[in-house]
Amino acid sequence: MGSAFRNRKANCPRANDTYEHTYIRNNPLVPTKLSNSPLFVHYGSDRFTEILVQENVVDLAGRHSTVFFIATDQGRIFKVVKNAAKAEARHVSSTKAVEASSPIISLTSHVERRPNQQTARSLLILTTTQVKFCTGKSLDNV
Repeated sequence: MGSAFRNRKANCPRANDTYEHTYIRNNPLVPTKLSNSPLFVHYGSDRFTEILVQENVVDLAGRHSTVFFIATDQGRIFKVVKNAAKAEARHVSSTKAVEASSPIISLTSHVERRPNQQTARSLLILTTTQVKFCTGKSLDNV
C-alpha cells in the first residue's frame, strides 16, 4: 500500500509543464548551485544590519578571496574572508567602529585609483548620528 504513494512527484509528466517552466528549468539564473550551509555564524547579541562584499581580492601571497564586511546594530564590523579554493569562510577580525547606541545603517566601499598604479581603499560607515570614513591601515584592521 505504501509503494502506491511513493514517488508521486516522479509520476507527473513533463508534458504538463508550460513553456515558461521548461525555459526556467533549462536556463537557470545562477549557473552553479548555491550551498545551503552558512559561510559565517556569529553567536552573540549583535544583529546583522548591512553587508558589503568585495570579490576577487588578491592578498600578498597571490591568493584570490572574497571579503565580507558585516555591520551590526551594536556598532561592530566583522571582517570575514572566504578563500576561493575552500568552501568555508574565516572570521578575520571584529572592530567596534562606532558607539553601541548607534546601529550601522550603511556600508560603502570606495576605491581611489592613484597615478602610480596603486589603489587606496576606503570604507564609509553611516549611522543614524554620524558618518565615519576608514582608510588605509584602519580599513585593514576592520
